[in-house]
Amino acid sequence: MLGIIVWTLLIAIIVNLLLKRFHLPTIIGYIVTGTIIAYTFGLHSAVNNHELKEIAEFGVVFLMFTIGLEFSIEHLKKNENGSFLYRFFTNCSYNYFCNSYLYVCTRF
Repeated sequence: MLGIIVWTLLIAIIVNLLLKRFHLPTIIGYIVTGTIIAYTFGLHSAVNNHELKEIAEFGVVFLMFTIGLEFSIEHLKKNENGSFLYRFFTNCSYNYFCNSYLYVCTRF
């Protein structure tokens, strides 16, 4: 498992350095890295594998860390009105649909 993680980090660094030259986001590099690792180590058939689940958790944490690095407060402040309204309506619609679904499920 440690070998897979080391290869994943190495491939992610190389792919993201290449994609940085084309000004593409790092998230694309991580998706490409995941595809390369899946085909290289034959992880497609190991859906219920414990090691694969550990690697997936590591990938999610790494992805959250990267998104946190790319998050910009200044950009959010520039688009404060539009982003606030978008978040407000998204949250309201999500709550409406979830509550409606739960209401229907508990009635029957």
